[in-house]
Amino acid sequence: MVDGDTLLHVNKAIFRVHSHFLGKHSAILKDTLSLPKPHNVPSASSDCRRIPLSGDSVVGWECLLGLFYPDNPCQPVMYTAKQWASIVLIANKYVMESIEASATLKLEQSRPSLDAVDLMVLAQRIDSRKLYQSALQSLAGREKLLSLVDAEKIGLKSFHEVIAAVLSRRASIKNPYSSLAGQKRVGTWTYDQKERSKPSVISDSSELSD
Repeated sequence: MVDGDTLLHVNKAIFRVHSHFLGKHSAILKDTLSLPKPHNVPSASSDCRRIPLSGDSVVGWECLLGLFYPDNPCQPVMYTAKQWASIVLIANKYVMESIEASATLKLEQSRPSLDAVDLMVLAQRIDSRKLYQSALQSLAGREKLLSLVDAEKIGLKSFHEVIAAVLSRRASIKNPYSSLAGQKRVGTWTYDQKERSKPSVISDSSELSD
């Protein structure tokens, strides 16, 4: 990345990258790159454009740039679920749709998987209904109730949905065949009634024939 033409300032880290990759995958960064370069830049880096990125994760950008500049281009990049999640956040923020879709798929396939609380927070931030439902099901399946810290992370509304899902799950486990049992009783009663009606008809017919 030494010969890159763009400097990304993320917190205290500086990444020197090629603007080609940024403009190719992000319409937002493409527009930023199309703006005239400011004149008040140090002469040592006058050939590079500086782009400050506030609120971004250094780890997220490290992992994302690892996709652009892999150590071994012949092998797939191996990341943890947490690293894929950091890429998803960056890609979502800068509308890198293809990267977000691929990183989300990798996140869902990662083992060990991302903690369900972290997954729900991620789903909230990127407005992903699919990831939210996956996190909700996972949290509802836990034996222990969410801690106060985790409840604060996901928010009151989501915490209420988790509790509702837990109660629904426990109710179905407690009496899973109640509805089926009722259907069987109705079906059996109907069948028995028909069976009980047959002998009387046959008996009456035989008596008439005699």
